[in-house]
Amino acid sequence: MFIYRILLYSDCTARDALNRFIAWCRVAKIEPYIILNMGTGSLEDALNWIEFCNGIGDTYWANLRRKHTGKDEPHAVR
Repeated sequence: MFIYRILLYSDCTARDALNRFIAWCRVAKIEPYIILNMGTGSLEDALNWIEFCNGIGDTYWANLRRKHTGKDEPHAVR
């Protein structure tokens, strides 16, 4: 099992890192999935991450993903 921890860098937000990681997974032909640590965040934070990755509607988080990736389709992670 390969585990990737999203690290914050001065020029990289967590969502930028997530987009890069998912793009790498697609190239490497591996299935990305998300594990949420509820000890350091809230249920709302977790739902926002899921909406960012998989949202298909006209929502803030789905639209932000579209803006960052330039693609309409969701990441479709588990």
